[in-house]
Amino acid sequence: AGADFGLASMLDSAEAGLVMCDLMTSSLDRLRSLPLVSVAAIEGSAMGGGAELLTAPDWRVCCFDATVQFVQTRMGVSAGWGGAQRLRQIVGHQTALRLLACAEPVVGPGLVHV
Repeated sequence: AGADFGLASMLDSAEAGLVMCDLMTSSLDRLRSLPLVSVAAIEGSAMGGGAELLTAPDWRVCCFDATVQFVQTRMGVSAGWGGAQRLRQIVGHQTALRLLACAEPVVGPGLVHV
C-alpha cells in the first residue's frame, strides 16, 4: 500500500493537498492515541503513505516477505502525515534517519529490529 497517485493528481490546488495532508495526519494521530491496543498486519509491501500508516498502531506484525519502505525522499518530498516523528519515537533517531533519508526497504525478518 502507498500513495494513490491517481487521487493525488486530481488535487486541483495546494490548499486541497494541505487539506488531505491534515486529514491523514489527524486520522493517524487519533489512531495512535486510541485508549486500546491497535495492531497493523503487514502482508506484501507498505511503501510511502502505507509505511507512514504503520507508524500509528501500537504493534506491527508481518509476514516473512513483507516489505516496508519510506520512498518519499526518492520523490523529493518528506513524510507528510506525521510518520517521520512517530517513526523516530518507535525506532530511535539514527534508525529513523537512515530509513527516511536512504529510502531503504526493510524486509520481513529485518522488521523485527525496526
